[in-house]
Amino acid sequence: MVKKWTLNCNVMRLFLINCKIEHLQNDDWTLWKEIRLEAFKRHPEAFGGTYEEECLWSDEDFKQTLIKSDIFGLLSAISLWERREFL
Repeated sequence: MVKKWTLNCNVMRLFLINCKIEHLQNDDWTLWKEIRLEAFKRHPEAFGGTYEEECLWSDEDFKQTLIKSDIFGLLSAISLWERREFL
């Protein structure tokens, strides 16, 4: 049991080293949409709505959410690479 926990801690440490927290901007709406829909799929109990309802949001709804709110994302090295940004 201790070995498994140590492995998980090491994996998390490596993951966090290769990530950065970023304030999502208006032009990040596609990333925001992807993150939010994935969160609804994985943890529907954390939200007041459903994945199906959220899928009905228009692109403009996601854009307006970013304009009206301060939303931060934890971006992995992989997502930064895809966006051509590096740590």
